[in-house]
Amino acid sequence: MTYSQRILGCIVTCWVLNSAGCATSLQPLVSSEVRADIAEISGQWTVQDSLHGSIKTGSTLVIQRRGVGSHYVELDQAGEKSSWHADTVKLGDSVFVDLFPDFESDPDKPEGIQIIATHVFYMIQKTGQELKVYGFDHSKLDPLATEERVAVPSPRNQRLIFVAEPKRLQEFFEKHGAANLQKAPVLVFKKVAGT
Repeated sequence: MTYSQRILGCIVTCWVLNSAGCATSLQPLVSSEVRADIAEISGQWTVQDSLHGSIKTGSTLVIQRRGVGSHYVELDQAGEKSSWHADTVKLGDSVFVDLFPDFESDPDKPEGIQIIATHVFYMIQKTGQELKVYGFDHSKLDPLATEERVAVPSPRNQRLIFVAEPKRLQEFFEKHGAANLQKAPVLVFKKVAGT
């Protein structure tokens, strides 16, 4: 797969994730104080249920642990691959994932190319062999983010982009994140046996 195809795959996946209730941010949600070590999410997963058809049932997700609370994630949808850095974050009783596109480690990346990417946040729950990914209910979360001045409207559309520093984002999502989720998970993954 060429570098251009991988970038297109990441852009499409970003669009898919963004339209699925994630919170988009210029700053990371993770810091050493809230990094959560959830090693059991490592392995191979298949998409069992998807609330919107852009990420297809049967697609494969491979999560490799890179350190405490740090993972490399690759989504394969019938040969269209996108890769991400994923940090797991514990805020209160909830676990969130901070995803950031992995453009730098691509061996096909031409010299001198710079990509500006954003972080995307979701809440996750692992129970047994299932990993559920929850998006946020933006009709509830966005007014709170605007009121607390942690996000600004995107110049392209009225979706909010979180711009606060990580510590302030952590406070905001600990207080409001889990209370303002979509009712059903955006994605449900089932772990492949033996991984």
